[in-house]
Amino acid sequence: MLTLPHFTVALALASSIFGVTIPAVPSRRSGELWEGLEHEEVDLRGLAPSRRSGELWEGLEHEEVDLRGLAPSRRSGELWEGLEHEEVDLRGLAPSRRSGELWEGLEHEEVDLRGLASSRRSGELWEGLEHEEVDLRGLASSRRSGELWLGAEHEAVDASSTLALI
Repeated sequence: MLTLPHFTVALALASSIFGVTIPAVPSRRSGELWEGLEHEEVDLRGLAPSRRSGELWEGLEHEEVDLRGLAPSRRSGELWEGLEHEEVDLRGLAPSRRSGELWEGLEHEEVDLRGLASSRRSGELWEGLEHEEVDLRGLASSRRSGELWLGAEHEAVDASSTLALI
């Protein structure tokens, strides 16, 4: 009679000989329900993003990382669309996004590491009470605002005119 390890080896050999493959699926580990309080999904083949969560995937904490670098990495201490998230494109094909609060809400930062677009940083609403836009290439004016960008207080600084004064 075959033991379980011997059966597993025999099955793998038979599968490779006859061209039959055992379907490879992401590994899933859960302390509770997959959609519940704790889960982990990791595709070791690198064909799908890895997902790790201490709580609900769509809930309070999750992490999604594409090790192939074909999609932005996403990490969240809370809701992805909620209070805290980070999105980073390691390929440099899209701006990196980091947020302590709502991406469209109270605080966000958008940085284009390629230098093809202006960097944007905000302590509050991007279109709201406080933001800063800085073009590190010096091809556009730097903009800083303590209040509404189009509102009560703002400062526009053109780096080229500043350099011309020096």
